[in-house]
Amino acid sequence: MALLTLTSDIGQQDYLVGAVKGQLFQINPDFTIADISHQLPPFNYPQAAYVCRNAIKNFPAFTYHIVLVNLFEQKPERLLLAYHREQYILCADNGLLTMILEGKPEIVIGLPTDQNAIKNTLYCTGIMGNAINDLVNGKSLQDIGIPDISFSEKNHLRPLLGDNWIEGQIIFIDNFENVIVNITKEAFEEQRKGRSFKIVFKRDEVIDKVSETYADVTEGEKRFAKTWKSKRTPIKKSMILIMTSVISNATAPSISFLLENMVLPISKSAYKNTTVCQENG
Repeated sequence: MALLTLTSDIGQQDYLVGAVKGQLFQINPDFTIADISHQLPPFNYPQAAYVCRNAIKNFPAFTYHIVLVNLFEQKPERLLLAYHREQYILCADNGLLTMILEGKPEIVIGLPTDQNAIKNTLYCTGIMGNAINDLVNGKSLQDIGIPDISFSEKNHLRPLLGDNWIEGQIIFIDNFENVIVNITKEAFEEQRKGRSFKIVFKRDEVIDKVSETYADVTEGEKRFAKTWKSKRTPIKKSMILIMTSVISNATAPSISFLLENMVLPISKSAYKNTTVCQENG
């Protein structure tokens, strides 16, 4: 019995998520389907990659992950089926695959589409579902699609590093208003070299210590949390509202980490979510 996950930017307002599942059950009634998210913002590659990557790594080996994100940014002449670290990922050929994996997959094949077909979400779902069913029934990857194809690649966003500073980008704000940035523990500690640090926000508010949980600080105090597995930087609502208002307008600000013996102004650079193709969640 095959385990499938569904991730999309479809939303929950209409019938489409249900119809996608119906298509898959028509192909194989024994499929087990788990939803990851259907609320991803359209065209936001960094957030989609962050959500997919952190969910996928928690599933059992040989799970099939269907990613219906930005399907029609380009005309879908073919879809992709990748195998990487004992996981299968099916998605559009739009660059998202390499962002999710933070590199190239071990194996990738092309799933051709009918040039005369009406290529909508349900059609693409059918192509992916039939490929999964073929694998479940014993076909090899090479027999299902076109092996060794070239495909679109996008790179995940890496933080900017200087001798005494790190500049990262906000890529996601979760339901608890935690701010996720693209700076890993390893990059932070390597750049820090045991020195003290400051995280400077608007109104010259500063965080200069690492906390383990919300309980480590008093009410109203901001904190930098050592929740490294998900790369979270939880902060309090008074500041999060500022960040949310910026991100809702399809831009995201920079956060600068100022290390000891170096005084720098907070970066005022921003980028469009629709054009940033990188992330390191």
